[in-house]
Amino acid sequence: MLRYIAEKDVSQKGVHPIIRYRIPETRMSYVFIFQRRNQRSDVYACRACKKKHNHHMVVRVVGNEIYDDPCKNHKCCPINASLDRANRIMYEACQKIKNTAELASTSVMEVWENTLQVAMTEETSREEVVAHFYQRGLATRRKSIQRAKSCHTDHSINWSCVPERYAKLSNGAAFLQELTPMYHLYFSDDTLRMACEQGIKALIGWYTQNLAGENG
Repeated sequence: MLRYIAEKDVSQKGVHPIIRYRIPETRMSYVFIFQRRNQRSDVYACRACKKKHNHHMVVRVVGNEIYDDPCKNHKCCPINASLDRANRIMYEACQKIKNTAELASTSVMEVWENTLQVAMTEETSREEVVAHFYQRGLATRRKSIQRAKSCHTDHSINWSCVPERYAKLSNGAAFLQELTPMYHLYFSDDTLRMACEQGIKALIGWYTQNLAGENG
């Protein structure tokens, strides 16, 4: 009896895992999303068929084994398995940020670089997964990372009140150096010291609040 063994991976919202079936001897796959749980099996539907064609191509799943032919009755085209895996590595990283407040202060670039390191540890098709990750680049991932970070934004922040987590750097050093009704002065002592040691002049930028009524 022919068996269809799939692999589970994180979904975009992180509620139920997806099932990815790699078509034998190809780089392509079908991705199935959770629909419901029956007494003896879970029911999954082809993600692309449902999203692009409003077509419900469903299969029964127990564990990571599909009990119906996962390649029949599709109206969609299969997708590259490594590309899908690269996207889901980023989904997982964003979900981790949403669930861990301490990661909200991590820069977008640092999140992207750390996630790239995860891609480089892939056991299956590592080079292709990393290539797809690089191909999309930081620009296409930036909004997703920023959206995840914004889940921890303290909306109580205002011009006269800056919480300590924003007023200090991750090492505890002061970042907000001066706060007045007209301006905030932010800088890192370490940055200025390094600039002086290298003979570089440091430029501090500023933003002035446009007080209501001041300019008509």
